[in-house]
Amino acid sequence: MPALSSSAVIPGTIPTSTEQEVHVSKPKAAPVATLPSLRDTLRLLAHQLDTVRRDGCWDEDFARLMTVHHIGALRLAAVELSHGNDSTLRALAHYVLKGHERDNSMLLLALARQPPKGKKYRPGNAKDPFVRRIATALAPLHQPPATPGPLDADFATLMQVHHQTGVALAQAQ
Repeated sequence: MPALSSSAVIPGTIPTSTEQEVHVSKPKAAPVATLPSLRDTLRLLAHQLDTVRRDGCWDEDFARLMTVHHIGALRLAAVELSHGNDSTLRALAHYVLKGHERDNSMLLLALARQPPKGKKYRPGNAKDPFVRRIATALAPLHQPPATPGPLDADFATLMQVHHQTGVALAQAQ
């Protein structure tokens, strides 16, 4: 299976404007792309996780959430690789890129499985225990710690938040 790019759109998510294909009749000069800030990247991740389609199957919904979560890590790593200076953190960013691409391939395979497997829950019911565990797991993304700079320190701080929410998502399962 081909590796998942950091700009891939996952089934059940709402693509951002930069992820939607635009077809034009005349070729135009490519604009100079700038990466968003780390905080903007984390905000986008929180929004995308909030809007992931949830069908009520624990396994499938977990795989969708974790796939989007991994894409957030890929984006954070891309910012570090593009603008970071710390060799240890840049090595971590490379490690994140390789590992999360592999993990996303496995998650996408799980989502392609028919028929869906796993326990059922009620995604629209805020009192459902699984819904509450997911909300608790993702809460730190909505209130990340201060990131006054420099970029390398901010990357380390936000990757900790990212990692903690991923672990909490896995434990919610």
